[in-house]
Amino acid sequence: MNTPGSATYADTRSALWQVLNALPAASATDARSVPVRMALGTAARALGDLDMAGTLYAQVLTVAPKHEEALAGQIDAEIARGDHEAALGLCDAALGLRPKSALLQGKKAHVLQALDRRAEALDMLVVLHEAHPTHVPTLLPLANLRRAFGDLEAAEALYAQILDLEPGHEGGLVGQIDIALARGDHDAALEMCEAGQVLRPRSILLRRRQAHVLQAVGRRQEALDILEALHAAHPKRVPILLTLANLQRALGDLEAADALYAKLLELEPGHEGALVGQIDAALARGDHDAALDLCEAGRTHGPRSPLLRRRQAHVLQAVGRPQEALDILGVLQEAEPDHIPTTLALANLHRTLGDLETADALYAQVLSVEAANWPARRERAKIAEALGDIDTAIALLEQDPLMQQNVFKKTGHDG
Repeated sequence: MNTPGSATYADTRSALWQVLNALPAASATDARSVPVRMALGTAARALGDLDMAGTLYAQVLTVAPKHEEALAGQIDAEIARGDHEAALGLCDAALGLRPKSALLQGKKAHVLQALDRRAEALDMLVVLHEAHPTHVPTLLPLANLRRAFGDLEAAEALYAQILDLEPGHEGGLVGQIDIALARGDHDAALEMCEAGQVLRPRSILLRRRQAHVLQAVGRRQEALDILEALHAAHPKRVPILLTLANLQRALGDLEAADALYAKLLELEPGHEGALVGQIDAALARGDHDAALDLCEAGRTHGPRSPLLRRRQAHVLQAVGRPQEALDILGVLQEAEPDHIPTTLALANLHRTLGDLETADALYAQVLSVEAANWPARRERAKIAEALGDIDTAIALLEQDPLMQQNVFKKTGHDG
């Protein structure tokens, strides 16, 4: 496999340097060298050599300052480093040079989503879609965001449009499966998995999604069989490793899960999902000291990671240190007041501690950013119900297909 540390990786990287060094020095300012440097930059980024890629993109931009693919390549390199703030700065600079670029606008929307600024990303994608109504790279993230915001009907229409334009499009097929899951229709989701694999029999993503659906319906052994087969065929494919490790942890095989997380971190040191998985495995063992140690160690790899800080707050809460957890979440939320996962975590902690007024205000803040955030709506409804305000609880949930029926049953309303 061509991964860091392997002989193939070293040979390929060495060959790239040889090609680069063989280029005449004068070619650095020669427009005719741009295609070669772009090809080398793309190869270097694929190998994970982000420094080499950055050097090559910078050389291209010296010759052609508005080169769209080079500007996008610089953004992708920062995304690969996990520095989304830097990527956002590059997006803004690039769009200053090419304000009408659909590629660069799409990159910015992607970065905004990674920063949990989903409402801004949605606004960008809506405008971009209006300008390019049949542009699939815009349609797919727009559909995914519509689904994330709970607008399943709009998302479903967009996935259908994608599949009309590109029958068998992997993202469109997976999106339809996720719509069925969001509706709680697991039978339809499984049927879509099977149908999708007829169209794309080699799709790893569709097989992973099938495993996810099987887990959701309690058929964990079948899901495990699928993931183990995928892992055997692709032993260094990180998304497979992470999904398999998480399932092993859920099944209680913590030793197997830890081994997979360790393997993943060998391939990608500092991988956020693996670091969080190790913390969760320690929690599953009841080893809170180890979980706290892992939180601290993880921060050396991802010091800016809100997810790792939120996990640390979760562990502190579990060991009876709620004030420290509140302090961590408060700092995170103050730094990024519109960061939905952090605000939700802070609201949940206040609710657990019995501070319903503060919790309700924080849930309301989430809903001011994402009106269709159902976890926040549900928690506000629970608070309203606890305070005896049944009408407000029903009003909050009247569009929620998962909760509405339960509230009506409890209150005697027949809808």
